[in-house]
Amino acid sequence: MLPTCTITLGDNTYTCKLPNNRQLIDIEVMKTAMSKAMFASLDGNTVTGLAAVQTISMVAYFTVLYPKLLKDLLPKGTELLDLDPIKNYEVLKAYKEQFFPWMKQWIDAYAALAYPETNKTLAEASNTVLNNVNA
Repeated sequence: MLPTCTITLGDNTYTCKLPNNRQLIDIEVMKTAMSKAMFASLDGNTVTGLAAVQTISMVAYFTVLYPKLLKDLLPKGTELLDLDPIKNYEVLKAYKEQFFPWMKQWIDAYAALAYPETNKTLAEASNTVLNNVNA
């Protein structure tokens, strides 16, 4: 597993390091805030529900881990939530194809380390949630 992840969006390349504890907490808090504490309850079985789950995750991770991407991509005073659907598709595609596989390795490693006695159950639960995010 690599300690950094590089993504390409348009002509630009961005690299992030594995999130530290503060960043992980910021990401989770951001997901909770954007979803009005309903992130785990959003329905990944509908097109719009799945789009919401994926977009919330992408916005949280990229806001915290790729601040230069935000500066390059967004007009001053806007944020990733303000993207139009076409631009959102491009960014979400980079998230799903370039970033998410890298982060999933680390999420699985955290689960195995934090909960070795229930690792199989956690891994299965994690895969269910993460597969919805990555679908």
